[in-house]
Amino acid sequence: MVFEKDFYVGYSDVDERYELTNKSILRFLQDAACVQSVKIGDSQNTRSMMWFILSYRVDVFRRPIYDDTIRIRTWARHFNGPFAVREFEIVNEDGEIVAKAVSNWGRINGNTRKLQDMDEDIVCKYEPEPDRTNYEGDGWLQKLHVPETNANSRLIYIDRNFIDANHHMNNIFYMDIVSMTMPEWLFRAPQADTFEIMFRRANNYGETVQCHYAEEPDAHVIYINSEDDTQLRTVIRLHRSKREMPN
Repeated sequence: MVFEKDFYVGYSDVDERYELTNKSILRFLQDAACVQSVKIGDSQNTRSMMWFILSYRVDVFRRPIYDDTIRIRTWARHFNGPFAVREFEIVNEDGEIVAKAVSNWGRINGNTRKLQDMDEDIVCKYEPEPDRTNYEGDGWLQKLHVPETNANSRLIYIDRNFIDANHHMNNIFYMDIVSMTMPEWLFRAPQADTFEIMFRRANNYGETVQCHYAEEPDAHVIYINSEDDTQLRTVIRLHRSKREMPN
């Protein structure tokens, strides 16, 4: 089943070019997925079962701008035990697909905090679309590697504004960490039109994390570790594009 929801691109959703930011793209995708879950009776309000994001890949073909109204289409492709693949399309007012995304999710019992398989009745309510896809393969995203060397690093404190209802850092705020860690010239450049995120462990309120920036021939990589640098938390890979300013 394909679920659709419209969003208005407001002033807080755009950068200095008045283009939709990657942070707001993630927010729209997250909200569309959550609304579909609520509509079919799989709301997280009960806290008995919870979804958490494992990874994203987003590809933008034509970036929406301020004052646009966009439509998010989303559907579950398939489920495997406690894991799921969900895809998205962003459609402009002319009906053109301007972006696509694929994501991997996990499901836990809210009381035990352990992985728990999907109930068959909930799977049926999502009406999976295994043959509908904009990507090659089965939709399970590969792990992202950590570069061997860094261009720069900084410590960042996880403050209250990053925390969501699950008591950990919400996935949209990782793009704030990206902006705070990347060099100034890259921050001023156009948004990366293809980016990937791999979440390994949650970041919690009151923690300090070590954030690293590295450059590769085809991408800029930001990865987040524990403060002592011994535990990998997240890897974000921003693919280089022709819109990028020269380094």
